[in-house]
Amino acid sequence: MMLSEEGHIRVATLPNHLKQNNDFTKLWYEEVHLPPDQRLSPIFRLGRFLFMMMILLCITAQTTSWRTAFIEVQLLYRTGCLTACEELHFPELVCHKVSTSLKFRGNKYDELFVFPAPPDDTTLSNSDYRQCRYFAKKPKTYQTTPDGREERLQTCFSACTRASEVSNDDFEDDNRVACPTGSSETPTDLLCVSPDDPGEFWAGPNEVCADSEGKWCFSWLHLLIIICVANPLQIVAELLIIFILQLPSDEEEVECQQPAIKCGVQMLLVSLFGVSALLTVGPFIVQGRAGNPEVVWMTFIIVLVVDQIKNLLIQPIIWYVLIRRCGRVHPGIQEYNEEYLRQWPFQDSFMTQIQLAVADFMELRPVAYAIFGLVGFYSIFVLVDVFFGYLWASDNVALHTIYIIDMTILSFFVLEIILKTFAYGADFLYNIWNLADAAVVLVSFFFGIFLGRGNVKKLALLRILRLMRVLMVLRKVSEGRKRLKNMKRSAFGVEKVIEIIEDLQANKQVPQYLKDELNWVIEVILSNKLYDMAIDDDTVKGQGEVDAWLSSTNQTSVLAALPEHTGVDMMSTNMTVTNMSMSQLDIDGGGRTRAASQDGSTQSFIGGMGGRERKRSQRAKRSRRPSESRRQTGADLDRDASKLILQLYSLAKISGQEESQIEDVMRTLDEWSFDVILAAEICDIHFLPILFVRILSRYDTIRRFQFDFDILFAFLKKVQESFHPEVRFHNAAHVGDVLQTTHYFYKKGPLLRYLGDFDVFAGFFAALVCHYGHPGVTNQFLIKSRHPRAIRYNDSSVLENYTLSVVFGLLQDPALNFLGELKPWYHILRALLVDMILRMDIRFLTNELGMFRTKVSGEFSTDRPEDRQVLLSMTLRCADLAFAARPQPIYLRWMDRMMEEFFYQGDLEKQLGLPVSPFCDRDLTNQYKCQIGFIDVLVQPLLSAYIIVLLPNLQKDLLEEGLENNKKHLQTKMDSAYN
Repeated sequence: MMLSEEGHIRVATLPNHLKQNNDFTKLWYEEVHLPPDQRLSPIFRLGRFLFMMMILLCITAQTTSWRTAFIEVQLLYRTGCLTACEELHFPELVCHKVSTSLKFRGNKYDELFVFPAPPDDTTLSNSDYRQCRYFAKKPKTYQTTPDGREERLQTCFSACTRASEVSNDDFEDDNRVACPTGSSETPTDLLCVSPDDPGEFWAGPNEVCADSEGKWCFSWLHLLIIICVANPLQIVAELLIIFILQLPSDEEEVECQQPAIKCGVQMLLVSLFGVSALLTVGPFIVQGRAGNPEVVWMTFIIVLVVDQIKNLLIQPIIWYVLIRRCGRVHPGIQEYNEEYLRQWPFQDSFMTQIQLAVADFMELRPVAYAIFGLVGFYSIFVLVDVFFGYLWASDNVALHTIYIIDMTILSFFVLEIILKTFAYGADFLYNIWNLADAAVVLVSFFFGIFLGRGNVKKLALLRILRLMRVLMVLRKVSEGRKRLKNMKRSAFGVEKVIEIIEDLQANKQVPQYLKDELNWVIEVILSNKLYDMAIDDDTVKGQGEVDAWLSSTNQTSVLAALPEHTGVDMMSTNMTVTNMSMSQLDIDGGGRTRAASQDGSTQSFIGGMGGRERKRSQRAKRSRRPSESRRQTGADLDRDASKLILQLYSLAKISGQEESQIEDVMRTLDEWSFDVILAAEICDIHFLPILFVRILSRYDTIRRFQFDFDILFAFLKKVQESFHPEVRFHNAAHVGDVLQTTHYFYKKGPLLRYLGDFDVFAGFFAALVCHYGHPGVTNQFLIKSRHPRAIRYNDSSVLENYTLSVVFGLLQDPALNFLGELKPWYHILRALLVDMILRMDIRFLTNELGMFRTKVSGEFSTDRPEDRQVLLSMTLRCADLAFAARPQPIYLRWMDRMMEEFFYQGDLEKQLGLPVSPFCDRDLTNQYKCQIGFIDVLVQPLLSAYIIVLLPNLQKDLLEEGLENNKKHLQTKMDSAYN
């Protein structure tokens, strides 16, 4: 439940929670709390139970037998010494038992045989004798048994008492004769323990035995080790099983990738079971040879009992702290019911909330400053050690101090990597420099632990790793400064104003109250409310009439014009009208209106938390979307998508051969190399319906909001028919390019974390209709030619206003209004589209780019609707121009179409006697020079700002291999034309 967005609804009661998380009760009870496709049949529940028991038994056997295996090896030395003696003195039979006995470290050894010293000339070549003599000269130290003596594992003793043994307390009642004086290296006879001496096997430290013979024993230390190791492995196995259940079944038609993953995970589970079985058999064989297999079974039984007791004690804590989130949620539905769950808003899973909290912490300014300070200190520390280390190379105290400092700092760096990886997930490691930095830190840390501060070679290796760490840090800092410098070179006026104000705030002579006022100034500038009316008198402000007049004078954004009490809980979609109560209206998970709760727990427009005033970082404020669908598994989503596509093909009357061609061209829909022009040619008059439905099916949008599919198809046909065949660039293919680019941005970056479900649909719908019925000429042409549209819309954003007017006129037609009776959706969609499409006027591009860069340079909070709106508008704007960053063959076809449309307008202007617009005269325009200017002035500043901030992982594909390569090609063509 910690990973589920339904977790706050599906909280089990404590008895049910205990039954759901106990190995034995999970075997017996049906898993009604899980979705049907995740429930296991009785035979599979038995298999899961046996798997968990096998893991527990394997760890038990390994833990209890590792000491037994060690003891076996020590006893084999006795056999080795006897064999060496007999081979060395063959054919003489001098390796006979003697009646002498020795008591050493609490053990009486009375099964001894003589190992005579070999002749002098063979001593140096007899390694076996020297090994046995080494055992006698330096007896090993073994563990102490519970009765205070050493384990009975010694191999050989000297046949005479050496001078060093006279004062040794290890020997008791030593009646051996003294060794002759001379070199300690003089060969002497040995008294070795016979292999017939049984040795001693015991359960382990602090062993407890249930019988007098010491067979049925266990160790409390072993119990602790087994539980600490086995439980995490059982959790991993359980997660793998859950992962398999969430993958599509064999009966479902899906791409080969998911079945391959499922097969791979299944093979992994089978392999784990087989490996566990093999690792269990070996210890039993060892214990059997030692005559003590009862230790394994005794320990296993005790572990099983202790594990169940531990489970009963720990699970209530887990239930209260993790499942009930410290008592903040209460038990809800006890049996899974999808229809019931759809009626309630989903929330971020508890794990997601923890990730956000960690991300909040890591992005705190003091934490960031501390990390940079630590990096700076570490850089200086490493450089000093590298260049001046020879001064203290022989000083052990200094070396130890340096080692402690180094490992302490590395520990902080390791903690930073762990926290950031947990908070940001795989996105953090997708950056190649973050990955390399993490690798160097971890390798340095583990080398420092396992190699210690040993010899010179080890120290040299650690120094190299430290230098690599410093170079990477300096590289990242340098890259950040370079990027900031480039941004400042093209800074907008508002950015310079903000920079001046921040410099004033940093001045120590400025009093605090003025700094607070300057904060307010920055906030007004960033929120674009510089010319809004404001009243400072709190006694007047707040009265309904005054607020109403202020609202009417300050509505500079379309978003502010939304009617009161209009909105939806995005539950899932986390959406209500900006700054408005949702106590009277709500939308359930299926898209149907229903009464909302009165607890005021609805959330703000475009996905944020309504009414929350506290500031958080951009990353922590986002409305996260951990998967393509919040309600459905990947298998369900693929199945529903397939049904929609088949239904679409049926409505469009597409033949089997045409369907095969369409499927082939759509295979790369998720890739940047997707050929939209080719897809438009193959799909022909059904291109936009096919592309739009196929993209929406990836997000479960149609089912989620219960759009009428037949009416949606009719609307899409109307959009397709609006484009004129003679328009070369602004046609259905270009709209498809904008749609696919928007989809690519959503899928490849973190945007889905910031956007609610309806935001995503609004973004796609805006991409679909943004060029509705485009005539292939610019706004300026319509104005200059006094076109009726320009007259109607007063020369103001003529194309954009026409698009909005026609599109929403279509939605007034019941035969085309796929939103149905959901009027709140209509108002919200209209508010979003009016704002986004009006911003598409190229006159506003510079202003929009400046606003975006200013906002992201400050506190860009996706909880504020105006900031979310900037994000949506920028995504649409970038998707409209991103064709210039496509792979070169695709871009060149788009360039030809674009220039042909320009020239078509120029021809019309010549016919009408109007001044020819820039770049529209086919006789004078160099198309390569025109495109270079188009990239430099419009595309590159826009895409660079957008991608560097929001989609850094796409920087290589779009900016380096796309835009830069295309620009170089154009430059080459232009140079060759002039030469």
